[in-house]
Amino acid sequence: MTSTSQIGGYTTKEITTLAGLKPAQVQVFVRDGLLHPRRGRRGEQLFSFQDVVLLRAAQGLIAARVPPRTVH
Repeated sequence: MTSTSQIGGYTTKEITTLAGLKPAQVQVFVRDGLLHPRRGRRGEQLFSFQDVVLLRAAQGLIAARVPPRTVH
């Protein structure tokens, strides 16, 4: 299986699986400027390992019912 993560980034689908978030939640972080994904060959967003770490931390805070404004 050749995944995008092997050639320089995680797709939105991969990162939502790894972080345990919904795609819409990831896009809020992008929109708010907390994540800066690169664009792949087909224009898809590609996220770094550092983005995965940030989103996993955010997911933990969300699961702990920390207010969204505080998470951001």
